[in-house]
Amino acid sequence: MPQNKRKKTRNTTKRTHTNKKRKTQKQPIHLLNLILTILLITTTISMISYFMFFNDWDNKEAIQKTAEEKIIEKMSIYDDLPEDMDKYFEEKTEEFDKIYLTQKPEDIAQPKVQGKDEKAKEQSQDPLAMLKGSKPMLAIIIDDVSWKSQVKLLQSVGYPINMSFLPPTPRHKNSANAAQVLDQYMIHLPLQATSFKYEEKDTLHIGDSIEKIDKRIALLKNLYPKAKYINNHTGSMYTADYESMDKLMKVLKKYDFHFVDSRTTAKSVAVDTAKKNGVKVLSRNIFLDNKLEYAYIEGQLKKALKIAKRDGFAIAIGHPHKMTIKVLMGSKELLKDFEVVTIDKLPL
Repeated sequence: MPQNKRKKTRNTTKRTHTNKKRKTQKQPIHLLNLILTILLITTTISMISYFMFFNDWDNKEAIQKTAEEKIIEKMSIYDDLPEDMDKYFEEKTEEFDKIYLTQKPEDIAQPKVQGKDEKAKEQSQDPLAMLKGSKPMLAIIIDDVSWKSQVKLLQSVGYPINMSFLPPTPRHKNSANAAQVLDQYMIHLPLQATSFKYEEKDTLHIGDSIEKIDKRIALLKNLYPKAKYINNHTGSMYTADYESMDKLMKVLKKYDFHFVDSRTTAKSVAVDTAKKNGVKVLSRNIFLDNKLEYAYIEGQLKKALKIAKRDGFAIAIGHPHKMTIKVLMGSKELLKDFEVVTIDKLPL
């Protein structure tokens, strides 16, 4: 073989070995780069996921917020309400802290049992046999409802709430419209108080003629066509006046309304005048929120539940305070052994 050819062959072989060596050296570098790239991508994804997931949890207080509190904040309940709205709620009397029992067992006549049916005998010895289902009943009424934002928030509580609407006034002119999204609601009728600075427009007063009362109730019947129940807003003076309440009950009977006595005075004659005129009547047992403190409101709710256990049912009245709604939202576990009902489910 010629010398030049052998030399060329040696050079080619040498270059081939060199290229193979270089490729062998590059392989670990490529692998390392691949691993580093995967780690970088994984870390980036993890960091993005972390910040997306914990975006709202930038402090300890935010982490501890309940779902119910977030609902309240998101709805901004007070955005369309007067800053001093609380002063327009009920007149505060000593009755707000009083507890009324539904009935006393010794006052209930025991029917006689005919025959030897032990089951019938057992039921007859129970004065509340008609109520005996699986659970005692509790009706929660929220008075002074006037705005759509309140309706939406109360609907989100998670169980039935009886909303009692103030009649429209220039201060809350759309209160009747706010009620129309509901299938069941009440009318919160303003009646004269013993002493209350912020009286609602068109409040009924002692001495009002039956014609004036009739005109007022007829208007409310038209504004709130689905309503069957009326309870009093304030009224510590009016509900204690027999003649005035007698007139009111006559008119309520005419328009087929039932009455729930809010009991703003111990001197109320609502039950007596209602029975005289054939109006079906109920009375509240507990006011929930005389103090806007979580522990207090929860304690009042527990008292209402004790009455419900004792008497078969109870009526608790509160107001659309943010704290009251917070307690109601947080009380699902407390209420698990009770049937929370609309007012029409209670015996009249």
